[in-house]
Amino acid sequence: MRICFVDLFMDLECSGGSMHSLDLYATKLAERGHEVSILTFYPKRNIGFDRTKKPYKIIEDPLDIKSHIDLTLTLKDKLKKYEKKFDIYHMHDPRLLLGAALYRKFDGKIPVVGDLNTYLFYRKNFGATDIITLPIRFLHKQRLRLIDKYCDLLFPVSPYVENIYREYGIRKEKLFMIGDGFDFSKSKLAKRSDKKENSFRLLYLGRLEHTKGVDLIIRALSLVNKPLISLDIAGDGPEKEKLVELAKKLGIEKQVTFHGFITNEKMYNLFAKCDVFIHAPRWEEAFGRAIVDAMYAGLPVIVADIGGCPWVAGEGGLKFKSEDELELAKKIDLLYFDIKLREKLSEAGIERAKYFDVKNTIDKFEEAYNKLAGGK
Repeated sequence: MRICFVDLFMDLECSGGSMHSLDLYATKLAERGHEVSILTFYPKRNIGFDRTKKPYKIIEDPLDIKSHIDLTLTLKDKLKKYEKKFDIYHMHDPRLLLGAALYRKFDGKIPVVGDLNTYLFYRKNFGATDIITLPIRFLHKQRLRLIDKYCDLLFPVSPYVENIYREYGIRKEKLFMIGDGFDFSKSKLAKRSDKKENSFRLLYLGRLEHTKGVDLIIRALSLVNKPLISLDIAGDGPEKEKLVELAKKLGIEKQVTFHGFITNEKMYNLFAKCDVFIHAPRWEEAFGRAIVDAMYAGLPVIVADIGGCPWVAGEGGLKFKSEDELELAKKIDLLYFDIKLREKLSEAGIERAKYFDVKNTIDKFEEAYNKLAGGK
């Protein structure tokens, strides 16, 4: 089958997990014998990889746009331009789905599918009232009506995301839930043998921004008030300076280590040195890839009880009420004392992580493609 993924760019150097998912999906589909291409529109941002070593093709077709409206209208024409070369279009960036819907509306012949790994509508806008966001939400619902009517199939990454999109008007028959995929065969996990005796290390991995709730983790650490418990923070972002100051203000700066952005190899080494992974977002994240990585490494996880995160963690983690640092502190305290519980969660987490093996993801993609494109 001739499969075309569509995204704005392909950046394996600076972008997050979504880009690595795209690379993984395209690679695995190509290895199964499909002819796979990735259509991109910002060539200067196609970085961080050697395309001569990839089993898929990168197509660069620059866009000259000034607004989201321009993007939508131009994308419609771009898809029309290439439709004779492919059997299916797969929109990896959900923001491209409206342009894809218009392509299908105006006689586009190739089936269009798309990933729903984020929300295309108002969910929770910090600092804004519902009245202020009312016009935006109205426009978003109009956009969703077009996507529902003309896109062929949509892939929410968790049951939570699927339910939310159904609440916003996407029909059940247009949704086919496919969780994010992971290639554990290349995970070089370090041995969990270099931990210091009597130490207990918490870990956060991800962007340092307000919606991620990293400050809640720092506050919870101060409430636990045990000098032997420390917190490793791996990642970078606009909130870093505030978080450093917060740790100082709470008198726990010696217990908090900021590692900055780290490579996958360093991530695995850090997993081996830590005891518990914490993911505490303030907003309803669609999935939470770092949770799966941590569970596969054998770490018990503590996650906020919103969005797709509780489903991702499954039996491998504990849940706490979002934005409740006191409850989070209690969960930390519980795992600090209960070694058997940590072992139980570790074993369950490893099994839960296997559910997200990329083989299962690719099997479902192929099932959807064959249904829509007639097994070409």
